[in-house]
Amino acid sequence: MLRKNLDLSFCGEYDYPPAIREILLHVISALPVDDFVSVILGGSTARGELSFCTIGEEVHLFSDFEFFLIRRSDTPPAICQNVRMSVRPYEEQFARNALFHVDVPCPTLDEWARLPHIVRYYETRANGQVIYGEDVRKFLPEIGLKTLDYRATNEILLARLWHMVLYLPIRLADGKELGPYAKRVACFVLCRNLLDILTVLLPYEGVLLPSYRKRQRFLEENFARLGLSEIFPPGFPKLLGEALHTKLTVCGSYDIVELYESVLSAFTRALVYILKYQTGNSVLTKASVSQILAATRFAPIFGKPSARRRLYEFAIGMKRWRLSPVGIRWIHNLWKKNEMLGFLMCLNYALHSQLAGHTGERDDYLDGAYNYLGHLIPSIEVPPRMCNCNFGAQWQALRAAFAHFLSWFYRDGVTRAAYIRRAMEWIYAD
Repeated sequence: MLRKNLDLSFCGEYDYPPAIREILLHVISALPVDDFVSVILGGSTARGELSFCTIGEEVHLFSDFEFFLIRRSDTPPAICQNVRMSVRPYEEQFARNALFHVDVPCPTLDEWARLPHIVRYYETRANGQVIYGEDVRKFLPEIGLKTLDYRATNEILLARLWHMVLYLPIRLADGKELGPYAKRVACFVLCRNLLDILTVLLPYEGVLLPSYRKRQRFLEENFARLGLSEIFPPGFPKLLGEALHTKLTVCGSYDIVELYESVLSAFTRALVYILKYQTGNSVLTKASVSQILAATRFAPIFGKPSARRRLYEFAIGMKRWRLSPVGIRWIHNLWKKNEMLGFLMCLNYALHSQLAGHTGERDDYLDGAYNYLGHLIPSIEVPPRMCNCNFGAQWQALRAAFAHFLSWFYRDGVTRAAYIRRAMEWIYAD
């Protein structure tokens, strides 16, 4: 049932076409908004950076919708799963590619006020749109440079590396030519994920801004005087500007191999920048990728797991492996996110090397991916190295194993598993 007291006035402010407003209304119609204190729209849609294009008379969404449904403390948590199930049909109805989905976290008002001090919630407080109910944005933590959790913010790099692995059309790994639409998706995926390097690194320069546009504008105007200019090449602002244009218009024609190389180089340089910031060591600016990954393996890039998180991982280890030596080693491994970083870097570099025809490097990176995955998932669960199998099959097997790992490593992994599976299985017909 569509409600008259929904506020979607931002659609006009950002000049979204009527079709976007209609899709939003259809999704919101599935939400039991009367059971919640407030419904806040976050993410790129709320700040005027939604990615979409029109093909014929049809709107193709390349961004997700992110609704925060703030529930009362006495509302049963089970409603969260019901909400998730209620929006799934609309994901299927409006998805024209693997990128569109609907996130519907349902924190209580107390949980909302205690959310982590990361960029996501800084942006939500600054740009979130009150769709229904009370304006509870003021109850979000006040986040600034002094209170931002930098190591948790660094985890954005993990998400972006994973999303490249997840969303790049699988035809690339299979060695097949991309059609026009699949190539558009591939260019978008690489450009969109590149943008968040600036989200992670600008706070180290003393700058915290709540949108891609503002961050990109700052970089263009100030690059020469920033510490970033010591690590990144002079063309970095232009590359980011082109990536932002592609994110906002879903238009951009690139050589996939060259673009992928530029994106991976930027992620590698981002790691060098963070390590230099933490240690003052600039030796890695001339190091190879393998040397840089070796340096990050036990570096404090990400925060140490909290006591609550350690308890959760202990429960996982006991459930899966009891007190076997394998389980004990896994429980005591405090560097799992560093292993995730190494795995995702290697898997991305392996795909790029395959596309570039560098078979020796490809095999080295595949070996690296197997090695890192063996620390995340005990070797008894790692897919066997298939020496006589084609690259695409090996790459997809590693991707699937990592997706399965995420399904039980994170608390919300099970709820995301169906969506991730859909994304991995998406075939572009053109």
